[in-house]
Amino acid sequence: MRRFLVTALAVVTALAPAAPAMAANDPVLGRTTATLGSSGNGPELGLDSYRVSLPDDGSPRTFTVSRSKLPNLRVAVVTDEREGDALFATATHTVKVDIDPTSAPDNSCDSQTSTLNTDQPLGLMLTMAGSATAPKDDRDGFAYGECLTTPSWKVTITHKGVGSGTTPAEIDLFSEPRAAGNTGPKVTEAQRSAISAPKGKDNGTVTGGTAFLDATTLTPGSYTLSQKIGTVQTFRVRLTWGQRLAVTAQAPPPGSNIGRPIDIAAELFLRSPQRVDITSSGSDTYATTSLSANNTESKTFGSFTAPVEYTNRANTEFKGDVTGNALQYTSEAGWYYVLVSLMPQSKDDKITGVPDLPMTLNVAVTGTPHAGPDYVTTTGAKVAQPAAGQMSLGQGTDTGPKIPWIRLLLSVIAIALAAAAFWWARRRTA
Repeated sequence: MRRFLVTALAVVTALAPAAPAMAANDPVLGRTTATLGSSGNGPELGLDSYRVSLPDDGSPRTFTVSRSKLPNLRVAVVTDEREGDALFATATHTVKVDIDPTSAPDNSCDSQTSTLNTDQPLGLMLTMAGSATAPKDDRDGFAYGECLTTPSWKVTITHKGVGSGTTPAEIDLFSEPRAAGNTGPKVTEAQRSAISAPKGKDNGTVTGGTAFLDATTLTPGSYTLSQKIGTVQTFRVRLTWGQRLAVTAQAPPPGSNIGRPIDIAAELFLRSPQRVDITSSGSDTYATTSLSANNTESKTFGSFTAPVEYTNRANTEFKGDVTGNALQYTSEAGWYYVLVSLMPQSKDDKITGVPDLPMTLNVAVTGTPHAGPDYVTTTGAKVAQPAAGQMSLGQGTDTGPKIPWIRLLLSVIAIALAAAAFWWARRRTA
């Protein structure tokens, strides 16, 4: 049984790695199991994705990352919070991530905490932190003192769950690139208006994944799927520069005459390659809807993005239907994530014996692809840009649908938030 919850906290700046243009937002080929330290600085880890186990009793676990030529460090920690077969938490769960300079261990580069409170749905909890090595960029972050010059960082993860066991977790370490010179066009208000995905080519039946890392790849067209109540299914769609995405769901399919004995909250979320929530709604397009008990009416819900442009990073206009973080983080070519959630309206509703709900899912990708911006190294030298429609793996390019492992990227929020917490779905495996 698996559930999902996300609690995202603000982080800091990002500059440019000495790597090909899209490297920060594309697959990591390795899937490494790491043993973290229980005291001291712990082992040294490189930029990659790692599987680890974290104690539930609040005992800290540590590791270090060498600064080397990195312009910044980004740390994302994903834990799978569980309490046996329960759907909702009976106690508070927390994950804290601290980044400290090893050259001045009493200083802090960043500290972020995610919290899952009692009665919230159990599942994945995402905690993100970072440290820059330059004072500022167009994400309006900050960095100071030893964090700018330290030869390495010490990362401490403290997890508090229920009981004295362990919780499986994923750690993703990366940097975010920076562009210079011509960074591409600025999107218009019309390009930020709501769009929906019409019925398209029949792509057959599809089953989604359970998280970002096993999300099922979708292409433009229409799909049919069946989903358990109290679960989330995850998908991904590849976008390059100049393209925008629309995804529209119908539950149950029109004319199916299917109802369910409990009230259901149906939601469709979009996430950027950085894992930032970029869900948008328009006057006729809503990301959430409610399915009333014993009602067979088909409901339509969905979301959409602006075109992918690097210039969106610094766009603060609140015009059109895509604004704020939803606009500013549609700024990298890469995988964009679709999460379809069906949840009981009340935690008191019993889902045992409730049949799965059939749905249709329409996917549309519009816009004209174009080459991306010029990326630069830490010294300002240009880095080769992969061809439009391709992705960088750090060495060369690859068209990528066959790669199953995606790096969990840092949600670099433009305004430092005290806490931006929300939950979105849970996954139950039969």
